[in-house]
Amino acid sequence: MEISYSTNPTHTHNHLRMKAYVFLILAILLTPPFFSIAKSVSETISYSHIDEYVLSLSDYPFADIYEIADSLARFDSKHARFRAAFRWVTDNISYDCIDFHKKEKMKKSQSYEKTLEDRSAVCGGYANLLKALCDRLNVECIVINGYSKTSLGDIGQKELSIDHAWNAVQLDGKWHLVDVTWASGYTDRKTRHFTKRYTPKWFFTNPEIFVLTHLPEDPQWQLLEAPQSLLKFSYQPLIHTNLSYQTFDEILPRNGKITSFSHKNFRFQMIMRDGNIPMGHLEYAKLTDYRQANGQFTPENSHKEYVDFDNKPNRPELFWYQLQIKEKGTYVLRIRLDSSERFYYLVEIK
Repeated sequence: MEISYSTNPTHTHNHLRMKAYVFLILAILLTPPFFSIAKSVSETISYSHIDEYVLSLSDYPFADIYEIADSLARFDSKHARFRAAFRWVTDNISYDCIDFHKKEKMKKSQSYEKTLEDRSAVCGGYANLLKALCDRLNVECIVINGYSKTSLGDIGQKELSIDHAWNAVQLDGKWHLVDVTWASGYTDRKTRHFTKRYTPKWFFTNPEIFVLTHLPEDPQWQLLEAPQSLLKFSYQPLIHTNLSYQTFDEILPRNGKITSFSHKNFRFQMIMRDGNIPMGHLEYAKLTDYRQANGQFTPENSHKEYVDFDNKPNRPELFWYQLQIKEKGTYVLRIRLDSSERFYYLVEIK
């Protein structure tokens, strides 16, 4: 949908209202109704008409947050209004890589006002803006501060510091986790350049997936029956997944840093759930070569082998694989399952 502009600000805003109203009527007529929130929001609700409307507003010069909220309040359900607010932030705010590298005293304010003024922020600004929009849309939303885990260097850190912010939203009596910063795009490895690209996995993420990379300062906001400790979060391997659920209950070793010897095997074990059978590949490379290749496994720097897990009939959920690395050194090791889960370890061979 194109939005025409007038030299009269009032006329422009009224024209936007009329076109948005027509668009909303068409969207209601042409798309299925909302369903109640179930186990996975993305599986039960289509957001296409909401997203299309919000993205059509990208270049509109809103005067303030009240005008933005007014344009998003056209949707009747809180669920739809929250989705609209979330997508507006992901589409209109860019990650401020320059501010990220400044010393703490030199960093700019992460208030929603400053974020709107600059149209850029780090995580705090993103989260504060989303909450501010929700406040004006009558949607209960909070900002959560906590720890993030994104790189090999985060494995086994003894003194973690709070370095990230995200949100939780309550809809239909249920809390959901979102990360509007990570959903908006990604940076290069040195956080020097931001690429805007919407990533849907960070909208209403399953809590057991969310806690692999996000640990709130207040454990209750893990939204888990058995909250994870900071120590476990720090020492567990780096785990990435594109799934909305886990195929495993546990992976061993629990510690993401492994020490072994060149003449000995060491074992990986996985306890799978729901009859899943792990299949995939294992790769490892010396840490120095891995870093020189910009954090990539290449045919030149790594060894790759198919992982054929062993299993016992009396423990159908337990699988294991043994590996021996014969050359001494420090290695990055990745187990990549066909289900898309990836487990990263740091291995010291003596």
